[in-house]
Amino acid sequence: MVGALVPSTNPGATPANNIINAAEKAAGVTLTGSAEAGSSIAITWDGKTRFTTADASTGAWALSYSAAQIPADAASSVISVTSTDLAGNVSTPVTRSVVIDTLAPSAPAINTVAGNNIVNAAEKTAGITLSG
Repeated sequence: MVGALVPSTNPGATPANNIINAAEKAAGVTLTGSAEAGSSIAITWDGKTRFTTADASTGAWALSYSAAQIPADAASSVISVTSTDLAGNVSTPVTRSVVIDTLAPSAPAINTVAGNNIVNAAEKTAGITLSG
């Protein structure tokens, strides 16, 4: 049984937002979890399956993905994990949806200030409103 699936840039750390940003993607991501000790773990992400083995005593497992192995930006990228024990029994899949967002937002705009981009004494005294 796969007990946990934790996408993480640092093994053991859990990002609370399930969002991979540009810095995290550039650094690579390590998926971690737990399963039956010694079982084979199959991780499918973006249609590509990779394998690792759960620790023989603790059941902990980890699999690192380089920036090139992390899918392109997506509103929802599903990671699916199954484990196969030493007897050949396969668990039901556990899935986690993550957002991959590596694009910076557009620069903000500032509208014309005080109608002409010049703040005179009266406008300064009265105050002005900045908007975008």
